[in-house]
Amino acid sequence: MAPTAMLFTMNTLRTYIRGWATLTLTVCLSATHLFGAPMSKDDREHLLVHFEMTTQMVAEQVRGLSPAQLEYKASPDRWSIR
Repeated sequence: MAPTAMLFTMNTLRTYIRGWATLTLTVCLSATHLFGAPMSKDDREHLLVHFEMTTQMVAEQVRGLSPAQLEYKASPDRWSIR
């Protein structure tokens, strides 16, 4: 695979992961406000660092996979990496 194609694939994957991380963070922060005690500034910072670290770890784990591997589904009703 051409390096440019892999870069595009990794950038697309990073964007996708960041989108899900942002959505998850938003839901967590909203749920905390509605159902729990207020989150401290330190807790919030820890959570933000954890989400960024998780995003980087997932991107590193799938680096080097081909587009076919990223799109593979075990069955039609299952998810793919992408």
